[in-house]
Amino acid sequence: MNNYLLISLLFLALTFALFAQEREIVTVERVIDGDTIVLTDGTRIRLIGVDTPETKHPKKPVEFFGPEASAFTTEMLDDQRILLIFDSTKTYDRYGRLLTYIHTLDQDTTDFCLKLIKLGYGRAYTKHPHSRLVEYTRADSIAHAQSLGLWSNPKLSK
Repeated sequence: MNNYLLISLLFLALTFALFAQEREIVTVERVIDGDTIVLTDGTRIRLIGVDTPETKHPKKPVEFFGPEASAFTTEMLDDQRILLIFDSTKTYDRYGRLLTYIHTLDQDTTDFCLKLIKLGYGRAYTKHPHSRLVEYTRADSIAHAQSLGLWSNPKLSK
């Protein structure tokens, strides 16, 4: 089999896998913090692949740049219709939150999780593997190198 055919088949398989991911359009009722939202049906959502500084954790203080991350997520998502994209199947974290990627329904259906990382409102979450890990980690490195958002804190920028 020649390389062109092999590459074409691989591309088709990856494209099919991306489009085969389960998707759902929903409405945000409220934002809890930078990486957690509640839908109008009461479902609590935790964004996959991004971790924003804490603002509402019962055992942790408000972290540097947490209020800014929460405000940004609120501004962008509160009362908005969004697209949920599940990594492989619908899964939940230990707090009962549904884990999903979120895309805004603007002109280019922006990957909101990636946007949080690119702007420094959050960092790539690498503890658990996910399909966008490489892309998110790369964006995290760039935001860190540019001292954006939470990376502007000298304690984190080392």
